[in-house]
Amino acid sequence: MIKVIDDWYIEIESNPTNYTLRRGIGSKDKKGRCRDKVYGYYGSLGNALKALRKEIATDELSQGFRTLSEAIRTIKEADARFEKIISAIDV
Repeated sequence: MIKVIDDWYIEIESNPTNYTLRRGIGSKDKKGRCRDKVYGYYGSLGNALKALRKEIATDELSQGFRTLSEAIRTIKEADARFEKIISAIDV
């Protein structure tokens, strides 16, 4: 499991390789299955991260009514926050 930002994380499964975007605390049920909501399944970590970036912006925009300029500012702020996290990764 890769914790990315806030309560968002990516779970990696093998055979075939699959990256599952989830949000929550990583709790499991009695059978060991994750109980957190799935936001998508992706074939690469890069695609999962791109989807997460969109989800973060969408989540911010879904809260309340905004003008177009406020919506654009919200998207830019979410992108900047995400870029800061990604740029901190020493690859």
